[in-house]
Amino acid sequence: MSSSVTFFVPGDPQPFPKKRTNKKTGMIYSHDPSGKKKAWTEAIRLAAIAAKPKLIRKPVAVKFRAAVYVRKPKSNKNPLPTTRPDLDNYMYVLHNALQGVCYEDDSQIVHVDEWKDWADDSGECDPGMMITITNLEG
Repeated sequence: MSSSVTFFVPGDPQPFPKKRTNKKTGMIYSHDPSGKKKAWTEAIRLAAIAAKPKLIRKPVAVKFRAAVYVRKPKSNKNPLPTTRPDLDNYMYVLHNALQGVCYEDDSQIVHVDEWKDWADDSGECDPGMMITITNLEG
């Protein structure tokens, strides 16, 4: 028998910052000078905690479903958000933010259904993320 928790995280989704290379040392790092990723990560964690999920312990598998709704630039006529940042950059932040809240480790995720779409100005679909996490018992 499986159990699920669904919650919405309002706000402008933040991707994992681009990786950069230090020209002197050759070291690769990610830089988030604005702190937006850290604030977005905390918003995800707080929304998940408010949804009161039961922490899924190993070796139980997790089915993960997430929709990312981003603001559409006025100049963009494309019906789908095929612009950067990539969907997986949003998901990297999301999967790691939920560790220790919804599941012990993101290695437990065995099924993923993720997409990004435009938020709209009508108020029917605000910017943010809709997340459903299902505990696949058995």
